[in-house]
Amino acid sequence: MISAILCILFFYSTLLFGNDPLGGSKAISYFFMLIIFFLVLWNFRRDEKQGVLHFHQGFFVVLVEHTVSCLLFALFVWASLMFFNPTLLDKHKEESTIFWNFIKPALIKTIGEKGFSKGLEDINMMTPTSLALDEFKKRFSILIFFVLIASFIMRRSPNTISKMR
Repeated sequence: MISAILCILFFYSTLLFGNDPLGGSKAISYFFMLIIFFLVLWNFRRDEKQGVLHFHQGFFVVLVEHTVSCLLFALFVWASLMFFNPTLLDKHKEESTIFWNFIKPALIKTIGEKGFSKGLEDINMMTPTSLALDEFKKRFSILIFFVLIASFIMRRSPNTISKMR
């Protein structure tokens, strides 16, 4: 929950400074989630497992934490766009359209005119639900790699501990 709360606070602080919290400025909130991974594992290994943590245990704990955090944040984004700040969706669509048109030449070279038009159409068809699902998918898929790394780094077996003494 702390991870989701930090991301929510960052969301609102970005909004307070006049930036689009759904745009490219959200990378820092990914970093918050990453820090929480390591803190969760460190506390779990220290308090629950008495210094012994196998990879699969760490992976499961962080995977559950990460899934819950992503889900809570996605639900927050959905509720925020539906009930608290519905104009944010229109602002995000407008800024996304401007950006999409700004990079149009590069996109047409890469994905063609048809792909560009489809992307522009997708921007205009955004809904609070689609943005929340997209937010969940992006956070989950981008950070799953770091879940693996955190689980690998924080693992500690009884054999490793006895060798360290």
